[in-house]
Amino acid sequence: MKSIRNKATRVGIFVFGAIAVLVLTIYFIGSKDNLFASKMNVICTFQDIRGVVVGNNVRFSGINVGTVRSIEMTSDSTVVLTLSIADKYAKHIYKNSIVEISQDGLMGSKLLNISSGTAISGMIEEGDRLH
Repeated sequence: MKSIRNKATRVGIFVFGAIAVLVLTIYFIGSKDNLFASKMNVICTFQDIRGVVVGNNVRFSGINVGTVRSIEMTSDSTVVLTLSIADKYAKHIYKNSIVEISQDGLMGSKLLNISSGTAISGMIEEGDRLH
């Protein structure tokens, strides 16, 4: 009887430990990718997105501030990207900021760089369009 109780205790401790490791892993991965942060959507328009796909990073001053949320082709020469930007970084991005497509590393994936604008234009808001 005692050996059955010891086995049940060891199994319980193992299961509890595995669940704790899983929860911590999800939390740390989510905090790295801003999964749990509140976000706002900003729109930008390009004629050629040069291989940008949904999920590519958006950077501002060298910091990953968001991702490409969606890509929509509105005409034969216009592609609209919706960018999801974390609210804690959005307060530093202004309405006259410019978005450029660049490459991450020598053979890396594409990313969008947001250059800083001027404070006189005001901070971006949900649904704003960047140039």
